[in-house]
Amino acid sequence: MGLKPLAATRLRTWPDETTCTRLTQHTIDVGLSAYRRTKCSVALGKMHSEFGRIVSTEDLEGCAPYLALTKLIFLNDIKREAEKASVPARKIGQTVRSLSESLG
Repeated sequence: MGLKPLAATRLRTWPDETTCTRLTQHTIDVGLSAYRRTKCSVALGKMHSEFGRIVSTEDLEGCAPYLALTKLIFLNDIKREAEKASVPARKIGQTVRSLSESLG
């Protein structure tokens, strides 16, 4: 599939690389329910960063309800979420790219 697993050293709270790889695979496995794919994506986001924890939530609180994986997140929403997560404006692009890579 060409997945690049996250290095366990990049994530301070990650249990191990095997778990990370499995979650990444489940996030994109269309054979799984949307609910299960979303839960895996949310877990990866939480492990990535505070921004990753809140970006997938409807209310920016970092807990359910979560956005559908296919829902677009608009730039204004990303900026608002980055501000809430204390991501400096100059690092928003880098943070989004890093999170996207983490999610597969």
